[in-house]
Amino acid sequence: MRAAVGASLVGARLPFGRTLRAAVHQHAASLDPALTAALDAFRQRHGHANVPSKFVVPELEERSGGSPPPAPAPAPAPALPAPPEWPRITRGFALGAGVAELRRQRRRGRLSAALEDALTSRHGFVWDAADWRWSCVLGALRAYKEAHGGDLAVPQAFVVPAQSPPWPPATWGLRLGSRVDNIRSQGAYVKHRPERRAELDALGFVWNDLERRWDEVRAALLAYKELHGDLEVPQDFAVPEEAQAPWPEGARGLKLGSRVNRIRCEGLCVKGHPERRAELDALGFVWKLDPLDSRWRGRGRRSVSAAEVEAVPRGVTRVRGALKVVSRRTADAARREEE
Repeated sequence: MRAAVGASLVGARLPFGRTLRAAVHQHAASLDPALTAALDAFRQRHGHANVPSKFVVPELEERSGGSPPPAPAPAPAPALPAPPEWPRITRGFALGAGVAELRRQRRRGRLSAALEDALTSRHGFVWDAADWRWSCVLGALRAYKEAHGGDLAVPQAFVVPAQSPPWPPATWGLRLGSRVDNIRSQGAYVKHRPERRAELDALGFVWNDLERRWDEVRAALLAYKELHGDLEVPQDFAVPEEAQAPWPEGARGLKLGSRVNRIRCEGLCVKGHPERRAELDALGFVWKLDPLDSRWRGRGRRSVSAAEVEAVPRGVTRVRGALKVVSRRTADAARREEE
């Protein structure tokens, strides 16, 4: 099975599917040693057995262990054992294609109950990738709650630390904040699945996140003002991933410039909340921008020259990044600034 599947996948020819199906049928009564060895090695390396459909075991073992290097952890993590070498029998094995075909045969009722049970109980086989992804999100939420004293207000930029044993290995590197935001805004994972929604309710999931978002933005603005002395946040500004105090921990990676722009243009967080608008006024929030104001130079924004303004047809509005050129009538002001 290994040689036929591996050679056919490398060739990327149409017959590979037929060869693979024949191999699966041939070994339907017993587990192929190459498949189970490759599946076990993948599981030991990645903490799960949800194999990507195009994954092929490397022909040669690399110094790094044959796997892409993990993303750096935001904080020092305990040393972990090196990943095991790929068994020789698995080299070049098209594991992803084999897993996909086994799932297909199961959906068609062509796998024996004994084989299915052996793959599940002994090798952690993932039969439904969508269900597995949901279990990862749920496991990450439980770990987050335990690590944050029962709080489930996950910042949008939060990513599960890599190589961090307190978190389930299958969740390392998971963009949990983004997943949580998709659950709230799009019903991801829970749409038409009331039992999953009930699981989140029992866990204490925060469905209305507007209050937390306001607290997050306000804290980030306070830190920005402390560092820069004003609240003239460039639209492309994002809080650095490695940011330290005075930035709040949950603000790492926050696209603060985009949030500020939405506050100005859409009333994000402040619509219907005059007390919040008053807080921003007291902080010195800039509600309207002057595109020709020299204070914006050197802050990630490009000033508009007189020549650029002259080139704009009368009555036409043109947007350059976050700067808006209204008409030719601003040309004189731009020229005077340059002089």
